[in-house]
Amino acid sequence: MIFSQFGRWRVFKILMVLFLLAWYAFFLVTPVSFIGSDLGRHLKNGEIFVSSIGNPAQLKDLLHTNFYSSTFPNFPFINHHWGTGVIFYVIWSLVGFKGLSLFYIAVSIITFLIFFFLAVGKAGWKIASPIAFFLVPLIAERVEARPEGLSYLFAAIFFLLLTRYSQGRWRFRTLLIFLPLLEIIWINCHIYFVFGLVLIAFFGLERFFTQPDKLIQIKKFGTLFLLTAVAGLMNPSGLNGLLLPLRIFQNYGIDVTENNPGWLLVREGLQVDNYPVFIITLAFLVVGIVVIILRKCRGASLASLLFAVLLGYFAWTAVRNYTFFGLFAFPALAIIIFELKPSFSKWRPISRNILTVAVVFFVVGVTLWLNSFRVQEHYTKSFGIGIAPNSLDVAIFFTDNNLSGPIFNDFDIGSYIIYSFFPRAKPFIDGRAEAYPASWIRDTFIPMHISPDLWQRQEDKFHFNAIMFSLNDKSPWQLPFLVARINDPTWAPVFADKFVIIFLKRNLLNESVIKKFEIRKERFKCASCPYVLK
Repeated sequence: MIFSQFGRWRVFKILMVLFLLAWYAFFLVTPVSFIGSDLGRHLKNGEIFVSSIGNPAQLKDLLHTNFYSSTFPNFPFINHHWGTGVIFYVIWSLVGFKGLSLFYIAVSIITFLIFFFLAVGKAGWKIASPIAFFLVPLIAERVEARPEGLSYLFAAIFFLLLTRYSQGRWRFRTLLIFLPLLEIIWINCHIYFVFGLVLIAFFGLERFFTQPDKLIQIKKFGTLFLLTAVAGLMNPSGLNGLLLPLRIFQNYGIDVTENNPGWLLVREGLQVDNYPVFIITLAFLVVGIVVIILRKCRGASLASLLFAVLLGYFAWTAVRNYTFFGLFAFPALAIIIFELKPSFSKWRPISRNILTVAVVFFVVGVTLWLNSFRVQEHYTKSFGIGIAPNSLDVAIFFTDNNLSGPIFNDFDIGSYIIYSFFPRAKPFIDGRAEAYPASWIRDTFIPMHISPDLWQRQEDKFHFNAIMFSLNDKSPWQLPFLVARINDPTWAPVFADKFVIIFLKRNLLNESVIKKFEIRKERFKCASCPYVLK
């Protein structure tokens, strides 16, 4: 009988994990919006890095300058995610875009499982499972292949090792060996490496306040912090690379949507799917921590709660941090609920089971209600792996018709141009705002979209032969620029789909292509814009 009950409970756990993974995979299985993403540039980074092993001059340019740009190729730039480019490129070379998607899904699932089982270890299955279901949509805020996905995994491993040490399950020597080695990989893959050092500091702070041998704890974690920081110097830019997180926004001349807070985007009328989930999670976290402090609950992990609050602050300031916050809010919420839950020891088993079922149904219902629009939209429009269908059509059109630069392009499509045409053609700008002078972006790039005189001066300076614009670019200056070019007799629209529009300069070089593919002006209409063909 005991074995039978144990067996049923084990089967329940397996089914629960599979159910949660299926729920997470529902969001993960999304094709990459390749034209507007940075994936193309990461793949090109990896390709050029691999091909530059015997070419130190080119490798130096790739790692330290705005290598791809037609405007500022010598502008100093720290390529802090080159390692991810190499990893992505090798996988893509072997198994293509779909294989790369599956790799990224696997990384995301492993990361999720680390946090899930840590939450289970802190609060048990009955508490961790509903929290997981509620947080999955928030954790799945950013699901396309990005360098930060590796950061989530590295942060999970840091958190796992430090937690296991705090629980007395691993020796400190394990941390001294693995964390600095992992930091060497992390700093060359993504700028979030700095959070590895923050985690060490927070766990050191926790040990200082909870252990009697405070001086020993200071020596231990001071040594670990120093060794990990020194390991962080092992990047192509040395100390400048290690300090980059402190100054990356010092040269940032454009307002990028993902770097804005959710409340601001909502106020401006934009759809931010996870904003309600984020607000509920952050509010519960803050209130829960206050109650824990007032009750002096000594079983709560100070490091876990502090780090979740820190990431909550970063998520409050920028929606790009929602996923990172969601992952670390997971064990933090598990701790809070476990510490504050009332005792049900006097309840009959059937009453406890009824309460458990009621809570599960409530959490599932609220989660589905909060995410109903996103679930429905994802199910009907964006389910699959690899890149979005027809993403390469514009590159094929450009190449098959032997078109050439110089190209003027919008901010979003720069990485696509790098992937598709470099070095034959280079982008005017790409998605790395820090790789271009902030003053040039503010005083030239943005104004030239709406100032005819400035546009003409820049056109005369760079002799643009083609214009390539992403139609998903929501910048306020995009629409006036497209209207002006459609009505400009010196430019001809020759390609337009739901992703991109291409204009060619009316000259002898483009004459035959324009004659064959020119789209008449009257075929354009504005349906809430961007422009679409009738």
